[in-house]
Amino acid sequence: MGLEKPQTLALRELIDADTLRRDLTALAKETGDPGTLRQKGMVLIKQAFQDGREKVKYAVEKEGLPGLPAARALSQLQDTIIQVIYDFAVKHVYYAQNPSSAERIAVVATGGYGRGELAPGSDIDLLFLRPFKQTAWGESVIEFILYMLWDLGLKVGHATRSLAESVRLAKLDITIRTAILEARYLWGDQGLYEDLRKKFWNEVATGNGRDFVEAKLAERSVRHERQGESRYLVEPNIKEGKGGLRDLQTLYWIGKYLYHVDDAADLVDYGVFTREEYRTFQKAEAFLWNVRVHLHYLMGRAEERLSFDVQPSLAAQLGYVDAEKPRRAVEAFMRAYFLVAKDVGDLTRIFCAALEEQHRKVRPAFALTHSLADPYNFDHPLAAHMAQEARVIAQAHGHNPGEPVIGAPPVFLFEPHQTEQCDWKPNVLLDISSVWEKKRSSIECMTGQEHLWEYYTHVALRRGNQCRRNGGNKSCTHAEAYQRIFPETPEVLA
Repeated sequence: MGLEKPQTLALRELIDADTLRRDLTALAKETGDPGTLRQKGMVLIKQAFQDGREKVKYAVEKEGLPGLPAARALSQLQDTIIQVIYDFAVKHVYYAQNPSSAERIAVVATGGYGRGELAPGSDIDLLFLRPFKQTAWGESVIEFILYMLWDLGLKVGHATRSLAESVRLAKLDITIRTAILEARYLWGDQGLYEDLRKKFWNEVATGNGRDFVEAKLAERSVRHERQGESRYLVEPNIKEGKGGLRDLQTLYWIGKYLYHVDDAADLVDYGVFTREEYRTFQKAEAFLWNVRVHLHYLMGRAEERLSFDVQPSLAAQLGYVDAEKPRRAVEAFMRAYFLVAKDVGDLTRIFCAALEEQHRKVRPAFALTHSLADPYNFDHPLAAHMAQEARVIAQAHGHNPGEPVIGAPPVFLFEPHQTEQCDWKPNVLLDISSVWEKKRSSIECMTGQEHLWEYYTHVALRRGNQCRRNGGNKSCTHAEAYQRIFPETPEVLA
C-alpha cells in the first residue's frame, strides 16, 4: 500500500507564530529607528510567510494534499501573518499608551478570504473597520499593514470604513452587502466586528430577502452570458463559468442570507438540500477546488481557464494518466469536470425549487417563467414524446400510469386530471428529470423548443423534491402541491 494522502495541514506545521512574535519583540528592543525596524521586521515576516506557502505547495504537489484543505491552510497562514503584522504595528511601531475610544480597529476578512479559503494566486480582501471618523493613529496603522502586505507580494483589495458607513453602504450596494455577509473576524477590536454583525442582520438583511436573491441570480446570468452559456465549453473557466465555483458560492450566499447559516451543511436542516444533495455539493466543491489549486501552482499565477495547452499537464497532476494514449487521459479528466459542472447545475435547480416551495409565491428570478415558451400548447409533438419518456421511466419503477389524458402536459400526466389515481414516488419524478436533462441538447436540435423542454425538466425536478420533503420517499399525490407551485395556472388546468 502507498502512503495515504494527507487530508489536512495543521497551522503549526506551517508557521511558528509565537517564535516569530518573540523575534520581532527582541528586534524592537534593540532597534530604535522605525524605518530600520520595519525593514528588519519585514525580513523575518517574509521568510516565515514564504516558508509556510512552500510547505503547502509541497504537500499538494508531492504528498497529494487535496485542493480544499490546501486553500484552507493558505487562508490560516495568511490569517497568522496579518495578525503578526497588526501586533507588530500597534505594539512596536505605533504604540498608543492611552488609546482613545476612537483609536480602535478591527481587521476583517471578506470575499473568498472571508470564507476561509484562499487559492495560491488569489488576492486577499480586507475591511479595516473603525468606530467613528479616521484618526491619525488608525491611518498610520492601516497604512503600515497594507505596505507590509504589498511588500510580501500580495494583491490586496481593501476598504476602510466606520461602522455606520459599512451599514449604510451595505443597504445601497449588493456587492458590499455580499462582502459583509461573508465577513470574518481576523484581529483587532472584536467588539467592533460583533457590532457590525448585529447591525447587518438587524438593519440590512431584513425582510424576505427577495432583492438580494434576485440580484445574485441576475449577476449569475450576466456572468454566464459573459463566460459562455454552456457548461460544456472546451476551455471552461472553473471559477466564473457555468457550473463552476462561483455558482456554488452563489447558492451559499443566498442560503446564508435567507437562513442565517454559517455552513452550507446547515441548509439540510432547512430542507433546502437533502443529505445526499449536500454530499453532491461537497464533492463538487472539493473537485473544483482541487483543479483550481493545481492550476494556480502549475501556472505560477492566478489562472482560472482550463486552456488546451494546460489540460494535459493538469490531468497528469490530478492522476489522469494513460501512457499509451495521453489524449485519452485528458478526455477522462474533462469528462469528470463536465459531470461535476452538471451536478452544480442540478444543485442550482434543486436550490431554486426549494426556495419556490418554501416561499410559496413564485419569484421571477427563481425559475423559468411561462413566457419563455408555451408550456400549455400540449398538442406540440414534443409533449407527446416527453410523455412517453415519463411513462417508460415510471413503468421501470413499477408504476403503471396508463395512457396520458389528452391535452395534458407531459409532467402532469398524473395530475390534476387524475388526482388520487396516480401516487408517484419522488425518485420517479427525479429520474424523469434526470433523463430529460441528459437528452435535452439532442432534442433541442430536432425541435427548436429548448425552453419548453427545460421548463418541463424543471417542473419534474421541483415536484419530485417537493414530494420528497413532504413525505420522504413515500408515494404521494400532487393535487395540493399543484397550486402551490404554479398559483397562476390558467383556467384550462384549474
